[in-house]
Amino acid sequence: MKRLGTVLAVASAAASLSACAVFDEVSDVKRIKGLEATAGTPFTQALFQEYRASTAYESEVEVEWRDASVFARKGLRAAAGEAVPPEDPVHWRVPAARLDTLQAARARLLGYFADGATERVPGAAARAQVMYDCWVEEESETNVDNGCRPAFLAIEPDLKKPAPVIQEVPDRALAA
Repeated sequence: MKRLGTVLAVASAAASLSACAVFDEVSDVKRIKGLEATAGTPFTQALFQEYRASTAYESEVEVEWRDASVFARKGLRAAAGEAVPPEDPVHWRVPAARLDTLQAARARLLGYFADGATERVPGAAARAQVMYDCWVEEESETNVDNGCRPAFLAIEPDLKKPAPVIQEVPDRALAA
């Protein structure tokens, strides 16, 4: 009987702790939904918009509050002007067989960012990052038949485009 009391006490404590996590998750999700980005670069502002949309999808359609909260926290940081990095799949429960593919895609994404994609095409760069994060999240659920990976791969060519070349036109008035 004493053992049953201990088990119930532990279960009650665990339930209390999980309720705190749910409160924080819900709080972040609600906060991002009513927020507008007021700081940062065009990239961080676009990143905020993409994470806000992803948060809404995860909370309202998928009803996955933990994942919605992860995206909400990243979006809140982006709203403050921070260029948050894409998810590292080793921090998610991604099957080992899928990890190399995700890590290679993350390395490509970071390479595009280092080559200036966040300045050249900030909206496309933000969309690619959030679709990559979505891909990681879905892979952690062993959901390989989702739209995140194809969306990431479809936008990836836009990140490779070079900056437009601006040619200077000689001032004819000075030549005369």
